[in-house]
Amino acid sequence: MSEFKTVLMIDVDSAREQQIMFSKPDFEKEPETREEAYTMVLNDVRCLTFGLATLIGLSHDNGFVDKNELLNQCIEGLKATIASMDEPQEEESTTEIESESETESTEESNN
Repeated sequence: MSEFKTVLMIDVDSAREQQIMFSKPDFEKEPETREEAYTMVLNDVRCLTFGLATLIGLSHDNGFVDKNELLNQCIEGLKATIASMDEPQEEESTTEIESESETESTEESNN
């Protein structure tokens, strides 16, 4: 496996309007080109995949749940979520990627 590293924070709250928020810490350099953005997204997805696979493996190894059951749930969940993204939306997407500095600057301007 090639080396990769990232910091990605995921905030999920199904009770709020914007259900999922992704952010990166201030020390992470924002991509300046489409190529840098592409590389960043691929790296983030690889890291999320590795983290999810690790969680599934640990759950299986500790006898909590069968890894194949979790894998199937993940695959079906991804398919359903991506399919729903292709459907016309009445309101804006509930997923947003932003830097913490953008969030903080918005919060500061509101105070």
